[in-house]
Amino acid sequence: MNNYIEYETDDGDAFDTIALNFYDDEFKAHIIIQANSQYSDMIILPAGLTIKIPIIDEDPAETLPPWKRWFAMNLIYEGKDITDFIDVKRADIIENSGIMFDNTIIHVNNSINEWSQWKPEKNHILQLKHDGFTSGNMYIDEIVQRKSFVVLKALPFKQQSKQTNTKSWEKIRLIELLNEFASKHGLKLKTYSIENYLYEKVNQINQADFSFLYQRCAMEGYVLKILNNELIVYNEKHIESQSSVINIDISEIDGDFEYKDKSDEIYGSCNVLDENINYTFKSQTTKGPVLNIRDVTINDLAEAQRFAKNFLRNKNKFEKTLVFKKQLDTNITAGNTVTINNLGLADGKYYIHQAIHKLADDKTELKLRRVLEEYWWLKEALWQVKITINAVFS
Repeated sequence: MNNYIEYETDDGDAFDTIALNFYDDEFKAHIIIQANSQYSDMIILPAGLTIKIPIIDEDPAETLPPWKRWFAMNLIYEGKDITDFIDVKRADIIENSGIMFDNTIIHVNNSINEWSQWKPEKNHILQLKHDGFTSGNMYIDEIVQRKSFVVLKALPFKQQSKQTNTKSWEKIRLIELLNEFASKHGLKLKTYSIENYLYEKVNQINQADFSFLYQRCAMEGYVLKILNNELIVYNEKHIESQSSVINIDISEIDGDFEYKDKSDEIYGSCNVLDENINYTFKSQTTKGPVLNIRDVTINDLAEAQRFAKNFLRNKNKFEKTLVFKKQLDTNITAGNTVTINNLGLADGKYYIHQAIHKLADDKTELKLRRVLEEYWWLKEALWQVKITINAVFS
């Protein structure tokens, strides 16, 4: 194995700027000069020279930037491990559960325009790996170049998946619907603890496929995720009912935290209305205004009951939230439940709706919401309803 890597110079390159890029220290330029003595008299290097960049062994705890201290951290770009050829400024794996799709944000230092050689394009595949944890295959969705760095933002699906479509189905079950979209986009479907509901009619009206499925799943109380070419749907309420996977004490929190018990956008009831059904679900434990839903197709009373409960739940589940950072821990993921201890008002069981693993900072930022009380989905006797059904259903 070579103890150096090769680098092709660009216009304006100099030994000190190259040393700053590769070693994070311009005063190590002499190492590169010694390995390329034939160019030692050049102050500014011309474009197109192939020079050797020695790989040096140093104490990582003392001399290397944080991202280079973790030999298990790798950036795979279009199937090639380019970790040794770049300088990562920021590397965030953002996992979500029930709020939006996962995404990845990478900032790569680009002070001498070295990232041009990789020619990043939308839909190129990248993957971040760290100590056995992976972002999965992510597709570049946005590229931003600034004076000294390049920003890559990636999603778990290709750009063409954002195409809006219109289609209707009749007498179709949920899993059949999910399988159709999974097949269309080359994904493998996996489901956990969901009911295979039968729909008399379903309408997708000028919506992107995954936005449509995300909304359909949310109406049933399910979470839709796309991870490493798999379409995953699971029952959020079932996950909340499980024992916490970890206990977190105040001593593990890095810096300050924010616990919030809010009233804004918290509702006491939900009314769903279409041309055939007018249904109101009211909670006896939560006070607030009526959440009015008018843009969904409702086929029967059973759907009206499910949809109203879940629309209300999806709003009110963010009543009590907690945000904090801790030492990087990629074993904690969005969709886990955790128990918080010794914070005071914030103590209790929570559901992680977002976990941001900041690999370059060695931190994990957790955004949690308090697990909803059992009455939301088990104690039917506590629910009051108002039902008006037109003659078409009588």
